[in-house]
Amino acid sequence: MHFQCVKELLLSSVNIVQKAVQSSSSIEVYTGIFIEASENELTIIGTNTDLSIRTQVKADIFKPGKILIEGKLFSDIVRKWPADKPINILLDENTNNVIIDDGNKNSSFKAEVKSMNVDDYPVFPDASKELEEGLAKSWNISQNQLKKAINATAFAAAKVDHSRLYLTAILLESKDGQLRVVATDSHRLGYYKIPGLDGDISAMITADDLSDIAKLMDDEDEEKQIHLTLTPRRAFFDIDNTTVVTRLIEGNFPPYEKVIPTQHNTKVKVERKLIVDAVDRIAVMIRGGTALAVKLTIVDNFLTIASGEMEYGNAKEEIYVEKEGENLEIKVDYRFLFEGLKAFTGENVEMLFKGSDSAILFKSSDMPEYLYLMMPLNF
Repeated sequence: MHFQCVKELLLSSVNIVQKAVQSSSSIEVYTGIFIEASENELTIIGTNTDLSIRTQVKADIFKPGKILIEGKLFSDIVRKWPADKPINILLDENTNNVIIDDGNKNSSFKAEVKSMNVDDYPVFPDASKELEEGLAKSWNISQNQLKKAINATAFAAAKVDHSRLYLTAILLESKDGQLRVVATDSHRLGYYKIPGLDGDISAMITADDLSDIAKLMDDEDEEKQIHLTLTPRRAFFDIDNTTVVTRLIEGNFPPYEKVIPTQHNTKVKVERKLIVDAVDRIAVMIRGGTALAVKLTIVDNFLTIASGEMEYGNAKEEIYVEKEGENLEIKVDYRFLFEGLKAFTGENVEMLFKGSDSAILFKSSDMPEYLYLMMPLNF
């Protein structure tokens, strides 16, 4: 095998598949990057037990072939390569080593890296058989809309080490002609609706994986689509020249519709930037531990945000709001409040309260497809 590629193109592709390459593993091939040269392009793959990523990149192919090379080492070499020189890669068939230089006899840098046994590398997952047997389904979804939905919900999922694995996931569910994208850690919930998508979709995918997949999507061109295929065990995302395959999370997602409030006693409409900045300033006084609460007091047309009494001191800020209904006092986790408000776009946000012990519902006329729900602190 022998090829040359522009650094920028090769580095971009390596960075994409690197998310599926393990830094260490009892199965050595999972630490490697697979590269196959054929015709005028490279196919580059990273894989582990849960995630597989394949991407294509244009290159000058002098001799077709394939190699498996230690992922972190290869990534570091490509990342530090001079921008103005091509990367020339040759497999020495006598030693089975990979020679990396700039293609010139007088190259100032030359590396010789031992390759792994490429025949041990697992076959990239394929959904074609399950599609033929009717066990899998496919849809085309706007990249722009799905990226927005993932970014607006992923932060509400539980961290990866949570004992209830389904809470680390984002639910993709088709219902009533909408694709619903939902995440919750049981204390808060992000809920985004993408209209105009019929079909039977119900899958849970880790929020971390979906967040990485979202980074590959175009958030400007509204015409670009992602092709999603679901099998009983995996999700396949085809995005331009890249395919990402991830395992589905097993279990039952919480009945999220039942916890969304349908009534409220207090409604507040506030300029989003004002309240985001105010919460950010108040958070300076909160230094961690168990004291993560801020107190929200709503009286007439003013919302007061106050930190608690702590050894460092306290702070409060008062901002003007449009209020309907009863006055209210409620304690909340400032992180949940700040992250939820940051997920909205547009000028204004509405906060709906049923009482000091009930969930707060956030919505905005500037972003009608999105809801955020947050439980109060009861102490």
